[in-house]
Amino acid sequence: LCDALPDEPIRLERGCGVIVLQHPNERKRKLATVPVLTKALGSCDVLVGRKFRAGQEPVLDEAYRSAREGGADVFVLYPGPGARDLAREVAAVPRRPWTLVAIDGTWQQAKEMFKTNEGVLLPAGVPSARRVSLRPPEGGIRMPLRTEPERGCMTTMEAVASALGVLSDAPDLEPRILAPLAKLYGVQKGFSPSLKARAERGIDYKGSRRQRLVAGGGGGGDGGGDDDE
Repeated sequence: LCDALPDEPIRLERGCGVIVLQHPNERKRKLATVPVLTKALGSCDVLVGRKFRAGQEPVLDEAYRSAREGGADVFVLYPGPGARDLAREVAAVPRRPWTLVAIDGTWQQAKEMFKTNEGVLLPAGVPSARRVSLRPPEGGIRMPLRTEPERGCMTTMEAVASALGVLSDAPDLEPRILAPLAKLYGVQKGFSPSLKARAERGIDYKGSRRQRLVAGGGGGGDGGGDDDE
């Protein structure tokens, strides 16, 4: 992947950054995307754990201190009921420093981590810390490294890159971040029959067994998703 990585890690605007809360099991996954993300993106901190507390992680504490003081925004990227549209939120607030927080784990792990840490991620009395989601992708190249539970889901790296494309003024930021993932996806297709089948037939979600058989996919897929989002 070296030739697809930027010569220097991509830097975000001053005062802006990404924090990934990673489930411990993700460190063992061969197709985890966060290690690739951190090589492409310079302003990215990865905190490993299931539960996080105030005062435990300096980088997280600093992001929320700035949010409490009203000088910065914290966008917690986690879709579902109650999440606000990120593009709409960005358009509604003045330009100022921000931190994007993403959860990295299987779909079930991410759900459990959000529920466990909701009070830390969305503390009462801090309106500039809010839960956001992305709009469904329109076109573009999807890179389902593992079987996704439903259409529109994506890997952590894709979700972070897409969110940064909304938050940043640089229109080429998202494709620059995703270039090494696209290379990984292309290489992996040559070794994984199921991945090749999903790429050729457009199967990027779990669906029912009947749907997979009708589409020509045969048996089951790869199992749980790569990461959240």
